[in-house]
Amino acid sequence: MVLIAMAIVSCNRDVATMETLSHAEAIMQEHPDSALSLLQAIDTETIATDRCRALHALLLSQAYDKNYIDLTNDSIITIAVDYFADSDDHHYAMLAHYYHGRIFENTHKYHKAIIEFSKAEQLAKYSDDNLAIGLIYSHLGDAYNEYYDFEKSVKSFLIASKYYDRANKHHHKLYALSDLTEAYINNLEYDNASGILNQLIKEANDSCNHAMIQIGMLDLISLYSAQNKHSELLDLYDSLLAEYPNVKLRSTTYMCVAKACAYAGRHNEINSYITKAWNVSMHRADTILIQINASAIYELLKQYEQALKSLKYGGIKQDSSVRVMLTQPILTAQRDLYRAELELNKLKQQHQLHTSILMGIIIIIVFVVLAYRRNKKYKQKLARNVVIAQNLREILQTNASETQHIIDNLLATRFEVIDNLCKTLYENKSTGLDN
Repeated sequence: MVLIAMAIVSCNRDVATMETLSHAEAIMQEHPDSALSLLQAIDTETIATDRCRALHALLLSQAYDKNYIDLTNDSIITIAVDYFADSDDHHYAMLAHYYHGRIFENTHKYHKAIIEFSKAEQLAKYSDDNLAIGLIYSHLGDAYNEYYDFEKSVKSFLIASKYYDRANKHHHKLYALSDLTEAYINNLEYDNASGILNQLIKEANDSCNHAMIQIGMLDLISLYSAQNKHSELLDLYDSLLAEYPNVKLRSTTYMCVAKACAYAGRHNEINSYITKAWNVSMHRADTILIQINASAIYELLKQYEQALKSLKYGGIKQDSSVRVMLTQPILTAQRDLYRAELELNKLKQQHQLHTSILMGIIIIIVFVVLAYRRNKKYKQKLARNVVIAQNLREILQTNASETQHIIDNLLATRFEVIDNLCKTLYENKSTGLDN
């Protein structure tokens, strides 16, 4: 009775937990902060089943990510990864690998992030969550971009924009187009970058998305700088500030403007833009770009000593990035190897399945043939016995009277012999002869 009572309490508790998890999942997209509060309120010690525990770990990781809380420890998400990897719930398995990749991305372990995103990509065909699939390809493109594999980055952002479009996530799609533009510029595909930028700015204007209009104009400044269209760049920069005076500019934008000022002869403005670039720089890549562009500007101004100093400092910083860049083919090969192994394992499983089915069919056919032959022999033997029985029956019916006469004569003869023996025995006893 105690065990039954404990089981009932545990079952009721898990039902309540599942209801909370379902509610948190339902409001995750629109109200991620509320979903996070619900999930944090669940006492993990009271969760009885492995599925509830894994789903809680997955949704909690998702809620942290959607509330811009960058996790750097994968102890929570691995619970979901380990459980759903052995289940038939491919959608949750896809999400588990994606959020595992996000944690690796947060810790700058991009090679591990690529592998996890690739695992999620393989499971995407089992899911109809277009938004989640778009996010997978967006972050896969970001990870490839970190290793300067711009061709794969371009492909990933193209796919991401298509899935965002299917999910009716217009803002996400515009961000993907912006990332795609940057990837095209990095890959020196300026015509493609220009076409995507026109699409981005047009769709942003149509939807009155001023944040994306600003991003599109910043991307266009980068494109003009790469194409050495310095006068168009300065005009665009002035119109951007006039329309959006509070726009947040990137360090790359300031350096593009500084370079354009050098070509336009506005030398007194160059140092102020370089200073602004330093003020908003955030990571090593910004430092390298500032130093390399500053070197080109100082060389243009014939300030060769300053140009050499900037080039030397930028070269030192770039050295480590080049080392990372050189590892890119290895990392890409790892990812391609992983995908090839997945395909090979899939083919092996299909081959084993087909072989098993074929062997089963052969065994069934052999069994049926043997059973058919045995049944046929049995029927033939039974038919022969029936014929023999019928012949005997006919013979007996035909010769019944003759047989009866023979039996009667035989019995009469036997009885006569017995009678004679009895008489002889009696006569011997009467004469006193015992023998």
